[in-house]
Order: sequence, then C-alpha cells, then structure tokens
Amino acid sequence: QFQNLGVSLMLNYISYGGGVQSTAMVLMAIDGIIERPDLVVFADTGSEMPETYSTVSSIQKICEENNLPFYEVKAMTKSIDGQALHSWYMEKNAIPMIGIRWCTGKWKVDPVRQFVKSKALEYGFTKKPLQNAWLGITSDEKSRATGYSDVKYQIVTYPLLHKSRRELISWIDKNYPELSVSKSGCFCCPYANSDHWINLRKKHAALFETALE
Repeated sequence: QFQNLGVSLMLNYISYGGGVQSTAMVLMAIDGIIERPDLVVFADTGSEMPETYSTVSSIQKICEENNLPFYEVKAMTKSIDGQALHSWYMEKNAIPMIGIRWCTGKWKVDPVRQFVKSKALEYGFTKKPLQNAWLGITSDEKSRATGYSDVKYQIVTYPLLHKSRRELISWIDKNYPELSVSKSGCFCCPYANSDHWINLRKKHAALFETALE
C-alpha cells in the first residue's frame, strides 16, 4: 500500500537516477528528513556506468528493507523494446548528439511517466494531475528547477532545492559511509567531460572502446 493513499490527491514518486542528488533524496525520505514518497522509480537505459548500477542495487535493497516500493522500468516502445541505448544507436548507425536530448526523453523520462501514470490510475487517482515527480535538483543548479511539466497529468517538485550537491555528498558520507555514490549518466553520453573519458578508459576499457565505436 502506498503511504499517501487517502491523504494525498496524487501519487508522489522519486524519479531516481542513481546519482548523488536522487540517492540522497531516497535516503533522506527513509530517514524521515523529508516526506516519504509513495514509490521510487529508476529508468534503466542499459548504458549506465557500472558504478551507477552498483549504487542502484544498494538503494533498491535499502528501499526493500524499509518497505519503500522500488521499481525499475525500461523503454518499451515498438522501436526500442527494452534495448540498451548504446546498442540501439549502433544498430541504427547513429550517434547521440549534443543539443538533442532525444535519448533522455525516450529512455528515461517517458518510461517513468507512463509507469507511474498506470500505477496512479491503478490505485484510484483519477483527478489530474495524477502524479507528483520529485526531482533531485539542488541549489547550485536552480536554473533547472522551472517547475514546468509538459504533461497535464503530472507536476514536479524539488525537495532538495535548499541543499547544495556538496552538502549532500557530505551527508551521505557521514550517514552512509559504506555507500559509494558518483555522478550518474550513460557511459557514451556526448555531454560527458574529459574526466569521464579518462576514467572510463582507465577503469572500463571495454566500455571506452564501445563508446568510440
């Protein structure tokens, strides 16, 4: 049973990406520092960094231990059908490009929205907006917190907007020292900086070669 049924007018969920901000948001909700959502949803592109998958696995276990529903979803449109992002690009002889975040929408945003919409309807939320997406945006990136949603059945909120990313890193290190959390993102992302590519080549040579290809 979801925590807010009968109390909230919509389904509240954490859009989980496996990085610092969203990981801190889940842990703070479990620890009672922020409100507890109804569920946590992670969209697996199939192309995340190995470190991200390790963090996701740990958070999923923590959620299960604390009775917080955790779901993993994948893009299941006819053209994608659960295929990993990098495999899809290679099959189509295409490359991800800066300036066109089509992959983010198709592999992450849309699958999460549609899954939560189905859950909201399943549990009796019928008045729009049906769902409230909690996004892990912090004070050092306030410009991203527009409060805008391009679908009528969803609104967005930012529980960590009063905190900086550095503060969240310190909080995780202090309260969950056994948990290693790094910046999330696909290993082949064109927005990645030089440190990412150097690290990828050193630690994950096979993924580096795949990214080059």
